[in-house]
Amino acid sequence: MASGIYSSSRTWLHVHNNNEVEEEEKHRADAIRRTFRAWFTSAMCSCDLLTTNWVFVGIRLILRKQGASLEKISTRRLIMTLIWSAKWTAGAVALVCLQLYSKGYSAFSTKRDTSTDFESTAVVMDWELIAYFFSFQFTMEGTIKKGLMRLVGTLLGGFSAWVGIMLCSWSYNGTNPINPYAWIAWLAVNQFIGNFHGKGAGTSAFLGMEYDTSFFAFYYNLTLILVGMESYLGEYTVNEGVARRVSNNMLGIAIAMFVSILPPYYSATDPTFTIEYCEEMQKWHRSVANQYVENQSISMESVMQMEDNVLHFRRKAELILTDGGRLAALPYFQPPPGLKSILDILIAEEAYLIWVYKLLAETNYFHSQNYDLLKPAYREVLEGKDKTAPAIARFLREADERDSRLFFSYLNRVERLNVLRDKLESFQRPRWMILMKH
Repeated sequence: MASGIYSSSRTWLHVHNNNEVEEEEKHRADAIRRTFRAWFTSAMCSCDLLTTNWVFVGIRLILRKQGASLEKISTRRLIMTLIWSAKWTAGAVALVCLQLYSKGYSAFSTKRDTSTDFESTAVVMDWELIAYFFSFQFTMEGTIKKGLMRLVGTLLGGFSAWVGIMLCSWSYNGTNPINPYAWIAWLAVNQFIGNFHGKGAGTSAFLGMEYDTSFFAFYYNLTLILVGMESYLGEYTVNEGVARRVSNNMLGIAIAMFVSILPPYYSATDPTFTIEYCEEMQKWHRSVANQYVENQSISMESVMQMEDNVLHFRRKAELILTDGGRLAALPYFQPPPGLKSILDILIAEEAYLIWVYKLLAETNYFHSQNYDLLKPAYREVLEGKDKTAPAIARFLREADERDSRLFFSYLNRVERLNVLRDKLESFQRPRWMILMKH
C-alpha cells in the first residue's frame, strides 16, 4: 500500500517536472503519454487501497471474521482486536505527524535531493517508522525483546561503521578518501563476526527458519552496510549517518515498546488462548457425541473440519507462548507455572484424536455399532455424566472388549480435558482482560 502511494506520487511529480524531461520528449504526444501513465498508476493505487483494505475490513467486521483463514470470533475478541489494531496504528500515525509537522525533527531526519528545483523531491529516511514496524511482534514480550535486540544491533553496527570509515580513511569523520580495499576487508571481517555470533546451529538457522536466531546480528549487519556504504559513497558523513540512524531507531523502538505494554495486548502470562484451545478440544468430544446421536455415524468430512478448527487455536496458543516466552526468565514476564506443560499435553491429545477418528471414519467403525446401545451412552456424556451413569455403564458392560476399551478411553480423555480446563482457569489473568470479559 505504502509502495503504491509512493510510486503514484513520484509519477505525478515526473509529469509536471519538465526540468527532468529530455528536450525531445517535451512535445504534446509524450506529455499526453506521461499524463495517462500517471492516471493509470493512481487508479491502480486506489483499487489496491479499496480491495485490499476497506472493503475486506468492512466485510470482516460485519461477519465477525479474523485472520487470513476468516475464522469466526466472538464479539469480545472482535472488540479486543479492533482496539489492539487501533493502538498500533496510532503509534505509526504519531511518528508520521512528528516527521511532517516538527520542522526541527523533519530537517534532521530528511535528506533533500538537490538535483532538482522541487522541494517535494526530498527523500524521507523513515528509519523511525521502519524500526517501529520491525520491532512489532504478536506479543508484548516479543516486541520488547525484539526492540531491545534491534537497538543493540543498531548501536553496534553504527559503531562498527564509524570506526571502519575512520580507519579506512585515516581521518575523523571520513574527510579523507576512503581506501576501498581496506573498506572491503573491514566489511568482510565484521560481517563474518556478526553472522558467526548471531546464527544458531544447523542449516535451518542459516536459512532463517530458526525462531531463536538473534535479531541483533541481523540489525548489526544491516546498519553496518547501510551507514558504511552510504558514507563511503558520499551520501553523508559517517557522523551524520550514525547519529540519524541510531536516534531515529531509538525513537521508533521506544514508541513500539510503549504501545506494546498498553492494554489490550497478547502475553505469555495470559492463559486465555490455551484455555480456548482446551475448549475447542472439548467441543471436539461433544461434536462426536452429537453427530453420532443425530446421524448414527461420523463422516470423514466432519473429522477434517474439526481438525481445521482446532488447528487455528493450537497455532495461536503456540505462537503466544513461543513469542512471549523470550523474557520468561524475568519475574514480570514469567508465564504461569505449568502452562507450557498443559499446552504440550493438549497438543499430544490433538494428535491422538486426529489419528484415531480418521482411522475410525475410514473403517466405518460407527456404522458397525449398536445404535440403541451407544446412543444413550453418548447422551449421558453430553450431560456431563461419568462411567457410573446407567447407559454408560451398560455399554461398557455389554459391548465387546475393543468397543468397551475405546469408549472407556473416550471417557478418560473427556475427564482429562475437564481437569486441564479447571487448572487453566485457576491461573491469574491480566486485570484488563478480566474487565473486558465482564
